[in-house]
Amino acid sequence: MSGWEGAAATPPPHPRLLRELSERAVLEALAREQGPLTRAELARRSGLSRPTIGDAVRRLEVDGVLVAVGVRSGYPGAAATFYDFAPTLGGALGVELNQHVTRVAVGGLLGGTLEETEHPPTAGTEDLRAVLRGLVGDPADGTARADGPVRAVTISVGAPVDPVDERAVPLPEGGHPRDPIRPAELLAGLDVPVHVENDVNLAAVAERRTGVATATTSFAYLYLGAGTSLGLGLMVDDRLVRGARGLAGEVGYLAVDAGRHALARAVGDADLASGTGADAAVVALGRAVTSICALVDPEMVVVGGPREVHDDVLVGIARHVEADAPRAVPLVRSALGASASVRGALLSARQRAWTDLLESRRGP
Repeated sequence: MSGWEGAAATPPPHPRLLRELSERAVLEALAREQGPLTRAELARRSGLSRPTIGDAVRRLEVDGVLVAVGVRSGYPGAAATFYDFAPTLGGALGVELNQHVTRVAVGGLLGGTLEETEHPPTAGTEDLRAVLRGLVGDPADGTARADGPVRAVTISVGAPVDPVDERAVPLPEGGHPRDPIRPAELLAGLDVPVHVENDVNLAAVAERRTGVATATTSFAYLYLGAGTSLGLGLMVDDRLVRGARGLAGEVGYLAVDAGRHALARAVGDADLASGTGADAAVVALGRAVTSICALVDPEMVVVGGPREVHDDVLVGIARHVEADAPRAVPLVRSALGASASVRGALLSARQRAWTDLLESRRGP
C-alpha cells in the first residue's frame, strides 16, 4: 500500500468558516485597492473561486456593506459590475482630552479625516458624555449621522491607562482627566464601543503610521508638554510598550542630577522655545534620552508635543546622546505636532472598527 492510499482525506472547510474567509477576503481586497472591483477581480486577488466570491458579495450587498457602483462594458463577454464599500458604511471617532481643549477627529472606516474640530475642555464625565453623544448621534431620536454610524470611539487622555480595564490611572502630579473615565458609561444606550488610551501612546501610533517614523518599527516618542508635562511612547517591534498597569513611559519620574530631582521638575518651565536658560533642562533631557537609548535601543527618538522646542535644544540633547549612549541615535522632530494624539486616537478607533466589522461577519 502506498503512503497516500491509507491517509485520511482532509475534511472540507466548515461552511461557516468558508463564509467568513470569503467575506474577509472581499473586504480586505477592497480595502487594499481603495477603489471598486469586479467579482472576477476579487476572485483573482483572493485566490478563491468566482462562485464563492459571488456568494460573499451577494451577502455583503444584502447587508448594506457593499454596493454596486457601475458596470464595465465594451469588452468581450458579459458586462462586469463593480462593487465598493457602501457610502453609509460609517466611520470612527478620535477624541483628545487635555486641560486646554477637546480635539475631535472623525474619519471614514478606510482612511482619511472627514472632520477635525476643537471644543472647550470638558469638565467631567457628564460633560464628556454630552459631547460624545452629540458627535455620535442617536438613531432613536433622529440624530444619526448622515454618513453612517460611528463604529468605534477612542479617547486620548493625559494620564496612564490601565491596559486591562482601560481606566485612567491617577498620579500624584495629576493629569487630565483627574476623575477616572469608565468607557462603558460614556455612551450608555448607544451601541458604540468606546476605548481609552494614553495620549503619548496614541501620538506614537500616529507618528508610526503617518508621521516621521513610518519606515521604522522601533522608536521612542518623547512628549514635551507645558510645564512639567512629560511622557514617552515606546514602539518596539511595531508594538506599543504599555507595562503591567499602563505606567511604562512615565519619564517624568526619572531621577536626574544624582537622584535629587525628577526629570519633570528639572525641565519645568525652562524656555525650550528660545533655548535661553535651558542648559539645565538640556542636560536633564540628554541624560534621560541616553538612558532610554541604553534600555530599548530605538532606531530614532521622535521629539513632539505642543511645546515649542528650539533647534539648539535638540542639538544639545543629541550631543549628550552621542557622547554617552551605546550608539548614536538620531533625534527627529515630530511631523504632526500638537495634533498627533487626536490623529492617533482616530487611527486606533478606525482599526478597532475595522476589526469589529470583520468579526461581525462570523456566522452563528
